[in-house]
Amino acid sequence: MEKHLEQLKREGLIKGWHDRKIVAGSSRFQGLDQHIKNADIILLLVSPDSLSSDYCYEVEMQITLDRYKNHEAQVIPVILRPCDWQSSLFYVSLSSYGSLPPRFTASSAL
Repeated sequence: MEKHLEQLKREGLIKGWHDRKIVAGSSRFQGLDQHIKNADIILLLVSPDSLSSDYCYEVEMQITLDRYKNHEAQVIPVILRPCDWQSSLFYVSLSSYGSLPPRFTASSAL
C-alpha cells in the first residue's frame, strides 16, 4: 500500500502513518486512537483479519465512522481480500450515506 501512495507523499499531498510506526515502549492502542482521531483521510483496510479483530471492528472502525459522520474525516474503504464486508459496521454506516460505489469489490491490484 505504501508504494501506491509514495508519489502523493513526494508531492507533499499526504503524510502516511500505520501501526508499524508505533515506537517500542509506547502504548499501541493510544497511538492508534490518536492517529485515527487526527487523520483527515482514513484508508479503512478491510479483510477477514480486520473484521475478526474485536479492537479493529469495535474501536478503530467506530472512531473512524464517527469522524466520518461528523464530517471530520474522509473514509476510503479498501477491501483487501474477499470477506463478509456487506454485513459489517462500516458498510451499513457508509451505505446509509450513499458513500459506496455500486460495484464495490475486493482489490486485486494491491
